[in-house]
Amino acid sequence: MIKLFRQYRPFFAFLGKFFFVYLVLLFVYKIYLYQYNTLNHEVDGITQMVAQHVHYGMNLLGYENFIELSKVTPAVEVHYGDPKFFIHIIEGCNAVSVAILFVAFCVAFAMHFWRTILFLIFGLITLYVLNVFRIGLLTVLLYRYPQHFDLLHDILFPVIIYGYVFILWCLWLFKLSGYGANKTF
Repeated sequence: MIKLFRQYRPFFAFLGKFFFVYLVLLFVYKIYLYQYNTLNHEVDGITQMVAQHVHYGMNLLGYENFIELSKVTPAVEVHYGDPKFFIHIIEGCNAVSVAILFVAFCVAFAMHFWRTILFLIFGLITLYVLNVFRIGLLTVLLYRYPQHFDLLHDILFPVIIYGYVFILWCLWLFKLSGYGANKTF
């Protein structure tokens, strides 16, 4: 058993670091969310910030819209086109859970402290910007093609965000983390 553990030590080290970072960040995020009363339709600050940036981005690109807090659910409504049309931005749309996975994976394969920090900053900023763009584009496409809600919301747009994270992971693992050159895993 000990020989087996020694043989696969890098794998177990990866799993240990990944799950430790993932669970700690998830716990901190859940504590953050706990302060908001969803029964009173309170929306967390990160989701509100994402909605604000979606609003500003869409307006900047010429897609006039307005946002307001929902009166019936803990969400921010983005109204676009017809005043009766809107989408809900809920807590799950803010991409924090995706960011937590991204960070946990990168930290689990970290070999160089500053390189890891810089890559995390780059990855989190670009992930946030992509998510804001994704929500804005989804709003416009759902307004124009409401019959394709399931395809757009449930398939295409998750592929965009998770696909980008996968590309970042590959870049990190094979080019920047140090593991790709050392082939220690």
